[in-house]
Amino acid sequence: MNVVVLINGREAIPVRAIPYVTGRWMSPDVVAKSLAYTDSMNRFEGIYAYQLLADGGYSQVLPGDWDVVDDLLQGLDSSLNAISDDRKLTRPVWLTESTKQLPAGVFLWRDEFEQAFHRSYSPPRFSLLDERPGDLTLRFSPLISPPEMRGVVMEGFEDSADDLLVDKIRNDQPRLLLSAGEDAATDRFAQRHIEGGFNKVTREKAGERNFEARVAAVKLTDARCIELAHSHELRIADWTSLTGIGIGVHWSHLVTTEGVAFRNWTEPEITEASVDQQVDMHRDNEAIPLKFPCTPVDLIQFIDAAPPGSHSFSLPDVFRQAMTESEQTTDTLPLVSAESQGKIATEVTPTGISKREVLAVDWPLHGQFNQESLSAALSDVREWLKPARTALGSPGKASALWNPAKLADCLVSKRYANQKAIGLFLGRHFAEWLPEWERLQEYR
Repeated sequence: MNVVVLINGREAIPVRAIPYVTGRWMSPDVVAKSLAYTDSMNRFEGIYAYQLLADGGYSQVLPGDWDVVDDLLQGLDSSLNAISDDRKLTRPVWLTESTKQLPAGVFLWRDEFEQAFHRSYSPPRFSLLDERPGDLTLRFSPLISPPEMRGVVMEGFEDSADDLLVDKIRNDQPRLLLSAGEDAATDRFAQRHIEGGFNKVTREKAGERNFEARVAAVKLTDARCIELAHSHELRIADWTSLTGIGIGVHWSHLVTTEGVAFRNWTEPEITEASVDQQVDMHRDNEAIPLKFPCTPVDLIQFIDAAPPGSHSFSLPDVFRQAMTESEQTTDTLPLVSAESQGKIATEVTPTGISKREVLAVDWPLHGQFNQESLSAALSDVREWLKPARTALGSPGKASALWNPAKLADCLVSKRYANQKAIGLFLGRHFAEWLPEWERLQEYR
């Protein structure tokens, strides 16, 4: 029996199905403890379950909500132990009754669950002495016995099981939007998920190729993560190893051998959105793509700058930690002047760059304020731009000097640039000014 359901066009797993999908390695009590973050070895930190709502939306189930479920399961265990010490007698009762203690209509996103499971139940963190074929392999069409448990497992998902018919997706689009309050980012990407689900079902029914990127658990060793963090260049193979995401369409991004880019909103999509969403969608379209080969810093900045809700990109903590330590080491190294032939020089923060250097690269501007507008503003300096000028120019003698970090901050303040996009831009073209930019953003 296939236990995968579609929620807003995205694959999900009922929590009652997890014991069967995992071959009982995650029994109901382990499921509850993992989601409550109380399992010291296999907690699913950062992973949340969601419950379906009557209006077709869903809401997040917080870790603390699982404490009650855990109490019920402990109570069931104590009751069975009081009846008999014979495990052969109580085990069949536990198998059925414990599953019923998990809440109906509650689910995990399949891709998030797969990553969390493989992270917790794979070597070196978890291994079996007498592993059999299929052990620790997720089975999304598991044997569910006795047969009457099938209805228990899928309770609350009657409308989502099977294939969530194409007509239902089309007709229920307004109702299926995420229950996320006024979060415009979530709403606009929820609509895209719905459309993606509709298109996927249509293609599959027509026997057409599926262009979705495959997602798998990241299985890198700590040593390999550290090695990649210290690499000068990362390519598509390194991307897939670090993120677990292959080439193809992944949510609102397209992954290719050349790089990773946001799938721009089309004019019809923007036209149908609210005015507030249109503003965000235009800014989404200005996102700077990640091009391979890239540096580890480029990779982290790209993922951190991507709009929330547009992806499920993540990087191993060991990789990020190694990058942080590497940057701290670099920051503390003394600068050595070639002219001093080995004598340690005093590190001097750059005072500024000329207008020509500023305009040597295309700034990620939007609206009517473009590169030409920036050039004019640097010549005829307005009051709002003066904080970015570090030195006055002298006609025919010296050019005015500009602080790229403060210049970027001024552009964001005037809403001529997107904060995340321009931060990524500075990291690529004016990296030495990035720390100052980050300090300025702390006060925004």
